Amino acid sequence: MLLRTFTVLPGILPGRMGIVMYPFVPWFGVMCLGFGYGHIFRLPQAARDLMVAWTGVGSLVVFGVLRGLNGYGDLSPWKTWPDATRNIESFLNVTKYPPSPDYVLVTLGISLLIFLGTERMHGTLSLQRHVPL
Repeated sequence: MLLRTFTVLPGILPGRMGIVMYPFVPWFGVMCLGFGYGHIFRLPQAARDLMVAWTGVGSLVVFGVLRGLNGYGDLSPWKTWPDATRNIESFLNVTKYPPSPDYVLVTLGISLLIFLGTERMHGTLSLQRHVPL
């Protein structure tokens, strides 16, 4: 039980010694994914932008397929409701603790696409800062 709490599922430690909010294994996997993806940011901008766009869109497509099948990918299945708003909320309500594959796919996919959009912005919101020499 103690090993499972530290490695996979968040929860209270035996004897009320504390609480584990971020289990090691799932978040370590996300960090390794980022580390492995880092080499893409050393590519020329055109190649990098294409790779980031394909990865972001691909992540969202895989998320949509996995979530739509309502099987593998998240601990809690989504339900259909009489109105579209609640259907969308249920579909997007994915498990963060521990991070489900659906959660990782949708958040990283959106983050990569936001990165591409903000990189092209000009002015105050721009990520590119021009520092005078």
